[in-house]
Amino acid sequence: MTGNMWNSSYDMQLLKFFDLNCRRVKTTRITEIYFYLPNPLYIIICCDGASRGNPGEAGYRFICRQGTGEYMFAMLGGLGLATNLMAEIFVILCAGEWEINNNFLKVCFQTNSKASIAAFQSGEVPWWDCTRWNKIKSSLQDWYFSHSYREINFSADLMAKKGT
Repeated sequence: MTGNMWNSSYDMQLLKFFDLNCRRVKTTRITEIYFYLPNPLYIIICCDGASRGNPGEAGYRFICRQGTGEYMFAMLGGLGLATNLMAEIFVILCAGEWEINNNFLKVCFQTNSKASIAAFQSGEVPWWDCTRWNKIKSSLQDWYFSHSYREINFSADLMAKKGT
């Protein structure tokens, strides 16, 4: 046996009955999560990209809300064959371009992808989106990224999966 156990009495009885050693214990951790709205002057964009396989059929979705939480706009689309990271990066670019075209210049990008946040904040974005990202950055007055768990960003997560 190489699997984990859940540290229940049933697991312990089985191990004792078959005279086996204890296994690694798989624990669950409950974490409280909250959804915070940004400053009322900012627009919050909840972004998510998804891929069936890596690479596979990919899709994206973003939902725009005012700083007061009021719904503004949502967009859903398919990307064809792409990786998860490509879908996550593409959705941020699409959302940023939508914001610029609609003259919203203070933006909070909220996503569950730490890898895409790190790529945009460090300036190490893939070569195929450098020009688009530089144009978005220069057009916005202020922007920042916020990491959220998938459970907070559930509507964008579900629709991104439908986009695949």
